[in-house]
Amino acid sequence: TYLCVKIKGISMSPTFQDGGYVIIRLLDRGEWAKMPDERVFCVVDTDGKAYLKRVKNRFKQGFIVLRSDNPDNATYPSFNLETNEIMAIWYVEWYFSAKMPNIHDQFYTRLQQLEDRVDELSGKQLKSNPKGK
Repeated sequence: TYLCVKIKGISMSPTFQDGGYVIIRLLDRGEWAKMPDERVFCVVDTDGKAYLKRVKNRFKQGFIVLRSDNPDNATYPSFNLETNEIMAIWYVEWYFSAKMPNIHDQFYTRLQQLEDRVDELSGKQLKSNPKGK
């Protein structure tokens, strides 16, 4: 009921790194309807393709939504799988990797760029409206 699976690709970056590993636990079909939203699962479709994705449970409507954590939505768009397209669902219980993500590059640099942009916009607004109105 448990497997250790190597991650391939960057669709779940920065949460999961390419080359890292997850330990997954097979869910009984009866557990599917109770899956919590926004947790990470490994979903295997009826063609045998496996997806490591963040899931929105919509089994009451007959499907689930699979989302990547990678912010590049154009390259890694969300998609739906209908219940009859799903062969198995595995819950991700553990993640480990030999790679250390550069959180500074992924977060702090972007935060600094955003702050610089806000300062730039604020400066322009203050010049055009010196009384701050």
